[in-house]
Amino acid sequence: MIVKSEVSRESLRHLSDVCAALKRGLVDQSVDVSEHRQLSFWKGFLHRRAQKKSFKKLQPQLHLIVVGAQDALRHPVALVGYLDGFEARSIFDKQLQNRMPEVPQDPLKVQSIKLFIVGVFDLLEAVFSDLASRENLSLSTNGPTKPGPERTIEVAQMHLESLFLKVEAACLSNIP
Repeated sequence: MIVKSEVSRESLRHLSDVCAALKRGLVDQSVDVSEHRQLSFWKGFLHRRAQKKSFKKLQPQLHLIVVGAQDALRHPVALVGYLDGFEARSIFDKQLQNRMPEVPQDPLKVQSIKLFIVGVFDLLEAVFSDLASRENLSLSTNGPTKPGPERTIEVAQMHLESLFLKVEAACLSNIP
């Protein structure tokens, strides 16, 4: 088994590009509330009542989306650990938490969750781009070694795409 001695600059740039593309996809994704505006009062009342069951199913998912976005910040933190060591990882983690967009005041509104996730993707795009532009991408001798930077980048991409799909589904749920 060949052990790589540095993080791939191309992989980091690709991850930054993925964040940018997902962010654009969400910005272009509207929250579908058209049915609410077109229904008469009684039809709207009955429709909203039926949707209450759907909302109860969606409600825990919205909370999980926020938690998943907060967890997504762990990926660049892990990469900094590979590059700069354990101590730098801890410092970077605190700095990144301070740069994170504010968690929505109303975490049960699809629109506020969408804007939060767009902000997280924007932050991650910048962070991965900054990591890719580093001059030295060699692995630190006093940092973690497993699962490794390539696997971390792979998992990060899957995680971010999963977040995108969850927010996209929530936007299409017809619940504002």
